[in-house]
Amino acid sequence: MKKEGSDILNLNEDNIDEVINNNEFAFIEFFTPWCPHCSSIAATYEDLATTLKEKGSKVVCGKVNGVTSAKLVERFGIDAYPRFVLFRDGVPTTYQGSGSLPHFEEYLEGKQAPSTVLINNAEELKAFLAGEGTKAIAAIGDVTSKNFNNWKKISLGEGYEWLTFAHVTDASLLGLETTPGVKIFPPVGEPLEYTDLFVRSKISTFLKEKSYPLLQPITENTWHEISGKSKPHVCLMFWEGKEDFDMGLKLAEEFKKDGIVFTFKSVNSTTTFWADQWGASGKVFPTAIFIRWPQPNEPEFTVYDENNGTLTLESATNFLNLALENKYVSFRKSEEAPEQNDYPVTIIVGRNFEDIVYDDQKDVVVDFYATWCEYSSALEPVWELVGEVFEKEENVIIGKLDIPNNKPPANIDKRVQELPTILLFRAGHKDEPIEFPDNTDRTVENLTKWILENIDRKTNVDLANLPEEPELPASEGEEEAEDEVDEKFEL
Repeated sequence: MKKEGSDILNLNEDNIDEVINNNEFAFIEFFTPWCPHCSSIAATYEDLATTLKEKGSKVVCGKVNGVTSAKLVERFGIDAYPRFVLFRDGVPTTYQGSGSLPHFEEYLEGKQAPSTVLINNAEELKAFLAGEGTKAIAAIGDVTSKNFNNWKKISLGEGYEWLTFAHVTDASLLGLETTPGVKIFPPVGEPLEYTDLFVRSKISTFLKEKSYPLLQPITENTWHEISGKSKPHVCLMFWEGKEDFDMGLKLAEEFKKDGIVFTFKSVNSTTTFWADQWGASGKVFPTAIFIRWPQPNEPEFTVYDENNGTLTLESATNFLNLALENKYVSFRKSEEAPEQNDYPVTIIVGRNFEDIVYDDQKDVVVDFYATWCEYSSALEPVWELVGEVFEKEENVIIGKLDIPNNKPPANIDKRVQELPTILLFRAGHKDEPIEFPDNTDRTVENLTKWILENIDRKTNVDLANLPEEPELPASEGEEEAEDEVDEKFEL
């Protein structure tokens, strides 16, 4: 069944049921010889199978050729390659993670934990409910009963990955009057009960239709689930101790038809960065952020405009109706524009960005910086001198924008992945900004030459009489600074 030198079983219509039925865990890849992704992951999958064997794992690895075993492809609903499916006690679950060895191992290790845990008393129930996520608990009467076998099969299945499963033998622990039965405990809101026939099809339908939480905390796992499926998402930001869950639940119920996932985050004086990093001011609560996905892994944020007043059920409903139609003008984080702004380097803030940068009669060069960034600080004296070089050029503007405190338009915000970033917005070509190359030293001479080479106008700048380069502080290493930038811009 195995190819010589391989720890992966070659499976087909004749032997796959034997492997699935005789092993508690069977991890099976469906592949085709012509699939480039299948070829690129082949060595990793071999390493996984060998690693699991050496560890004495219960998981066996197999693979099915989708070309020669077309009936198996149809039987298991395989619609893309490679597709990895874990069979646990014969119940299939599709693997949704990446193709790296650590992710494979982490996934399989997690799946070997009990799919449903026994709760014996009120203390254990309290501890279980205190955990993250939505809980589904069944009163099954006896762990040797058919009810328990049905519940275990349900807990092994897919389609309700957001649930954590448990079971009790004493229905009174759940406040149920009869056995069997099921109770769902969402993160926010009242529990839901199921006391109909205890059959898998009916319970599965109930869980899939009723158990997804209307409102749940935003966590790393929640974010990965939402982003992985590109679900429209609303995050409500509350001040800790002043959460308006009633408003959140009503909004979630109202917009359930639109497929929106509702989450919330309670912040305090040390965690306002949650609101800040998604485009809110971080100073006004409650607030709301609507997140859509024009492209996978490319979130687009629309932020409730806190200048329109307190977020209420009425104003939040209006916000979401307009945001769904892409008609809401998002809040733009901005400092106050200076009253005097005739310095060699023009100060640009969120509120005056379009007025200055998109003036189509002028070439505008913008340094996007942050005060905490070492390389932004190193550029500052150089940039001031560049401003002096072009100070008498009426139609060439040298500007700067403190990006942590001022939000540029979304398309420009996406361009700024590292700090500092220098973009040239040319007259007549504002939608095609040019970025100063990061493999070129940011000196007065290099920056001046780059600007002159990319603008379509004559100037009085004399390259032979540029100011002397300022003495720059010693760097502590670009890699360290890039790490700092990446952390600041991480979602």
